[in-house]
Amino acid sequence: MQAWHARTLPGSATPGAFGAWIRWRFGEGIARHFMEPYNQKIWKRELDHLTSDWVAGRVPDAPVEDVLRGSVGIRTEGYTHQSVFFYPLRGGFQAITDGIASTLLPRVRLATPVRELARTKSGWKVNGEEFDLAVSTLALTDLPELVPGMPDAVAQAMRTLEYNGMVSILLGLERREHPDLSWIYLPHAVQGPANRVTFMSNYSPHNAPKGKCSFLCEVTVRGGQRYPGPELETEVIAGMSAAGLLRRDEVLLTDRSEIRHAYVVFDHDYAARRKAIFEWADSVDLVPLGRFGRFEYDNSDQCVIRARGLAGALLQRIRRGG
Repeated sequence: MQAWHARTLPGSATPGAFGAWIRWRFGEGIARHFMEPYNQKIWKRELDHLTSDWVAGRVPDAPVEDVLRGSVGIRTEGYTHQSVFFYPLRGGFQAITDGIASTLLPRVRLATPVRELARTKSGWKVNGEEFDLAVSTLALTDLPELVPGMPDAVAQAMRTLEYNGMVSILLGLERREHPDLSWIYLPHAVQGPANRVTFMSNYSPHNAPKGKCSFLCEVTVRGGQRYPGPELETEVIAGMSAAGLLRRDEVLLTDRSEIRHAYVVFDHDYAARRKAIFEWADSVDLVPLGRFGRFEYDNSDQCVIRARGLAGALLQRIRRGG
């Protein structure tokens, strides 16, 4: 309430640094007990190294009436954007992508790495094959190695964009059922290196064998650094045990996957870098798309919306003869 009151006073301006924004937005208690340790665990950086621009609009301002009700134990509905969602019965999240691509599969090439992207007089060559237009969903940090003749300043802007990777660890459990939860956040070091744990077998009965359960644990890694070794699984299990989420004797198996680009990091030079990059891309008619194709914090639904919007715009361009 003190933070809310301070924000309503004349002259209260949104801090530009993320760490300062947390205290301005949530106050001392929530900052100390949750927001600061949780975000330090995710971002692997001092929080004021990040700008607060990216979080504007992503964190709703709770009505003060709801805050007061919650403080005395009255349950409120709160932010409903993610309270109800659908999940594929079979095939996991990949089933969504497969469904979208199902009508295009004869025209989609898989397992075809891009080796070179070269500008021509009339369009682009991809691996030596000519196209009228190139839409790039490749991570911007990788493009300088693929595009010959890119201006040095643009290449430097791309290479210095900051990001985090992620290790996802699947745990199979000797457990008949989970509590009725979707996911939880683990802000504290004693809870292990995972920052978020998803109760995967609650999403679909096919996400674990009958009579078993599964967890998905997320651990971020600073971009460009080596992934932790097999000790990471041990640390994750120990932390979840300390958090009361499992017993070690319940764990039947572990499996891991590693993602090089997972989170966009919004440092204070982020906007200037992207401005230089997109001005160059526009000048050569290269169309960036996607979370890391544009280095934007888009969730999967927003990625689909942006892709559909771009497809519509390109169709209009073709009809105009562009």
